[in-house]
Amino acid sequence: MFTSEDCKWCPAVDKIVRKLTGHEMQMVSVTTVDVGIEPEIAQRYNITEIPTILMNEEPVLKGYMSEEMIKDRLWNKFFEILLNKENTLKIRKKTVFDTIQSTLDSLIQKKLIRPTIGDYVHLFALQSTVATLLSLDPLASKLLYQNSRLFGMYGYYQMLLMNANLKLTKAITPKERFYETTKALELLFNNYGLFPNYAVETIQLKEFSENEAYIEVTGNAFSVGVSSIDEPLCHPFAGQISGIFEVFTGKPILVTETRCWGLGDPYCEFKIELGKDSKTIATEFDRYKEDIAERREKFLYLLHDINTNYQNSILMQRQLRPKIGDFIHISVLQEAVTTLKLEDPFVSALLYSAGREFGLVGMGKDIFMDLVIKNGLKTPVDDLTEALPILKELFDHNYLRFSRIYSSMQITELKDDEATIEIYECAYASGLENTNTTYCDFMAGIIAGRLNLLIEDTVIVKEISCHGTGDTKCTFKITIE
Repeated sequence: MFTSEDCKWCPAVDKIVRKLTGHEMQMVSVTTVDVGIEPEIAQRYNITEIPTILMNEEPVLKGYMSEEMIKDRLWNKFFEILLNKENTLKIRKKTVFDTIQSTLDSLIQKKLIRPTIGDYVHLFALQSTVATLLSLDPLASKLLYQNSRLFGMYGYYQMLLMNANLKLTKAITPKERFYETTKALELLFNNYGLFPNYAVETIQLKEFSENEAYIEVTGNAFSVGVSSIDEPLCHPFAGQISGIFEVFTGKPILVTETRCWGLGDPYCEFKIELGKDSKTIATEFDRYKEDIAERREKFLYLLHDINTNYQNSILMQRQLRPKIGDFIHISVLQEAVTTLKLEDPFVSALLYSAGREFGLVGMGKDIFMDLVIKNGLKTPVDDLTEALPILKELFDHNYLRFSRIYSSMQITELKDDEATIEIYECAYASGLENTNTTYCDFMAGIIAGRLNLLIEDTVIVKEISCHGTGDTKCTFKITIE
């Protein structure tokens, strides 16, 4: 729902929409975009009138309408989406299944997905992506949870967990399987030879009853080493655990993070509840609605914290995880973030906006501006012919390449107001099968944010080909508007 602070009709429409989605259409979540605060998202969807409501990226209504008209339009679109949802779920399942073999081959060192730089990426990439997503929209916590839940259900964990704990194959009742699954998690994630994705250091069962268990997780890649922001950060990990338990118990499972680095704790703790529907997970939207500016300020400090930890890590001044190191397999990043687009089409705009935010304030900004001075330029620069070579120099800088988010960047076309670049072995998409989907919206946003540090006019970056469209590289079209 696109609104603005001075919109006359927006409060009334907002009230009607939230009334409907809160009582009648509980499968629908609402994201509000203030066009004054986030104009790049409004431009991406060509929003010329407010209020405007999109469902699955398609316009449903513009301007003020009566409650009855809004209700009719929302329900008509909702039923249309439900009819297409089954086919979407099939595509998502196929994406999971198609990536399993390449991931397993990589983990057992049979075949590299990225032959030049290898298949591991610094956990900084995961933390900064998730943090910027959460900073823009509290509803991202629900999206991250539900998306990763699917990977828990249909990914490679079933086979690995049964091999780790043979008792799991013999357990019969849901309660027996509930217990043996927790023990399997302990055995699997504590044995790096069995499963070297390095998502966490250790998992330990702390408490157990018939319908409830608590597990303690150390070295969780989603939050390890960060400062407290009064929020848990490991929603993808919680969702994946939920999906795993749901498969083995045959019952609904809710996983809630009760301790986290983001809550000021030096480890993570998850409460696993048997028989409680995961759809009841709180979005916490209302909690942050009134203090959204203060919340975003906390996340800016968090990003600075993540950047500092990355710098100390690559300079060997501080290792965040002494037992296993600070790199994770790219599948951890992809399962948590990349395939969010298959959960909700609007996430492409959210990922792009999050990437742009990171491009404006995140890691490497100081190096970027130093390169501008080194090349004798003053901001703002005139056009892309001046800005893009500086971006290329930044992408070639060892400080960024040590993260292993990509192997290289090449400029293939360069004009004053239009350019094309290629990024090779991008961690967000490498190894994914062809689903006719581009997955690197966050990277596109980073590029746009970096260039907007130098160029006054709006920079639009769109990924035009990707591993997800069957290509061997990621290609981005850059235009100035």
